[in-house]
Amino acid sequence: MKDRNRLFELLEEILVTHSPPGVEDEIDAVLLKWFKPYCDKVYQDEFGNVIGVMYGKKHDNPLRIMAHKDEIALAVKRVLDNGHIMVDMAGAFYPWKMGECPVDIIGRKEIVKGVLSIGSLHTSPTNIIREFIDKKPLTINDVYVNTTLTKKELDEKGVYPGARIVVAREFKKPIIVNNSVCGYNQDDKTAVTIMQMVMEELKRKKYTPAQDIYFVGTSMEEVGSQGAAFASRNLPGSRTVALEIGPVAEEYDIKLNHQPVIWYGPSGVYNKKVSDAFFDLAANLGFGAQPAYIWGAGSDASQTLLFGYCSMAVCIAFPCDNTHGYEMADIRGILNTKDLLVEAIIQNII
Repeated sequence: MKDRNRLFELLEEILVTHSPPGVEDEIDAVLLKWFKPYCDKVYQDEFGNVIGVMYGKKHDNPLRIMAHKDEIALAVKRVLDNGHIMVDMAGAFYPWKMGECPVDIIGRKEIVKGVLSIGSLHTSPTNIIREFIDKKPLTINDVYVNTTLTKKELDEKGVYPGARIVVAREFKKPIIVNNSVCGYNQDDKTAVTIMQMVMEELKRKKYTPAQDIYFVGTSMEEVGSQGAAFASRNLPGSRTVALEIGPVAEEYDIKLNHQPVIWYGPSGVYNKKVSDAFFDLAANLGFGAQPAYIWGAGSDASQTLLFGYCSMAVCIAFPCDNTHGYEMADIRGILNTKDLLVEAIIQNII
């Protein structure tokens, strides 16, 4: 119960932050505060990655643990004369996943409230909105953001092409549904929270790692893992563990339950020997794990391996449903993922 309460306390703080790719100041402030009590060195690199270093007994082969801190978002593409904002995706923010939701537009001068809109349904059969019922898929080009402000008023608030748009803060607060915590952008803020809880537990156990550990809250993963690539190119070591979501789907045989997920795909890039060691460790710990060959997603670990910036890539995850929408994650699965990584570090399997 103590771990469950601590998890929800952290999630309540981090899930309400705004962190669209490249505009991550809010979550940066939280992570710099979170990391400081548990790491020997905390800093932010030139790309915006937040890094906490926990010194080990040796320093020649450090471990890098990564979880991305950015969230899927929209970007202002054009402001029409009537004030309607046309948008583009900054990450895989699909309007059919989000619906007509309230949004915050991060202008240069202030945050402006708006609604991601499609238009009124009570229209004639010839209106294009009627086609979305059973004929035409909804795309990013079919939606707009309505603030009821004019183009001039929006410009005065610093809302013009390039401004980022995210789900409104009032709707980001998590809720509990039975054994699941639910909310937007648990991909990957819940994984960042797991990373924080791993630090806390290692510190509580007064454990000194065999090698230095670099805990990295990476920037801009949702648009290509550029932050992880930059960090991996500049940090010492070549072993990378990504903390991620395990997308609940029949094709992956991933269920929304208490078991962590071990990624074995895409393209077989994850280190088989080390992934198997995680799988066996989960069994020994009594909760087991879900092995999954995931071809519809990548991680900071897989991407940096493809870039040639690490020699060993592993990805462990918590099971999560409705990914890139209103996400549901099993609380037991989250906490077991934390325990799995703590034990992997202590038993030196990575």
